[in-house]
Amino acid sequence: MQRAKWGTMEPTPPNGRLLPGGGGGGVKDARRTVDARRSPKDGPISTEHCDWLYGIFGHETSCTRYWTCWNGTATEQLCIGGLLYNENAHSCDWPENVDGCQKHPLCNDDANGNVPLGKSCNRYWQCQGGYPRLQRCPAMLVFDRRSLRCVVPPTEDCDVPTTPLPLDYDMSAPRYFGAEF
Repeated sequence: MQRAKWGTMEPTPPNGRLLPGGGGGGVKDARRTVDARRSPKDGPISTEHCDWLYGIFGHETSCTRYWTCWNGTATEQLCIGGLLYNENAHSCDWPENVDGCQKHPLCNDDANGNVPLGKSCNRYWQCQGGYPRLQRCPAMLVFDRRSLRCVVPPTEDCDVPTTPLPLDYDMSAPRYFGAEF
């Protein structure tokens, strides 16, 4: 298929939202190109999950997922590291930059706070933009349910963490700085 570009004809996909390339490795907006065989009133060609045959589109039910479409074939993608899909930027973005995403029920009280994990003394949920991420306190610290952070034990609910001795450990053997005599 050909499209008109400043009086020249170049190969192009039939339509699309965002195309790779476009000089200098940037992104072309294919909605601004003219397809010699289609009328603007025809509208975009779409498929399931793809508003256009080519592009990046938000997921219907998840703020952490999105679709990449190539020739009408949708591939589900995942935003990582606590990021959410930003429909305006067509990319994964920090939660505070993404409007309209539902928050996880664990994070209703504080979208960026900590939540205890059951009776665990060293694991907790850290809410990032309304989405919980499982965390673990550093060694020798415990999660305090009152201050909602990792602290030096003991706390009301947790004692000092202990490491059990190996089963074959001989308590009667003399030791000097870990060396046996």
